[in-house]
Amino acid sequence: MIVINTVDLAALERRLKALPAELTGRSGGPLAGALMAGAKVIRDQAARNAPVRTGRLRASYKARRARNPAELSATEAVQIYSSVPYWHIIELGSSKQPAQSPLRRAAAEKASDAIWFFSERLRATLARIEKRISR
Repeated sequence: MIVINTVDLAALERRLKALPAELTGRSGGPLAGALMAGAKVIRDQAARNAPVRTGRLRASYKARRARNPAELSATEAVQIYSSVPYWHIIELGSSKQPAQSPLRRAAAEKASDAIWFFSERLRATLARIEKRISR
């Protein structure tokens, strides 16, 4: 189970809103980079969890910024996905094949690591930006 302290999120939101607009523009700013750092941990574990027959599924896992995070009621979002056409059968199963769920297992196994990478990347990026601003 993942527990996030909402007091910390409120402080984080205030710090992010205090940043100049040019630092948080189209690229997503520090939040997008931190989310991507956490997503890469889960993506890599999903690739390790994937069954290997040809290696195509294992090589197909990708992480990217969500095109429209507002649809998810978020200011920034990252998607982890596979580009092979049969990924859903491996992930969810079918009437003839049980689910192997490499992506869901990866999210469960690496949730704490992903949160740690997210927080460390965000902390380092915000410190670097604040130092640059204070000059």
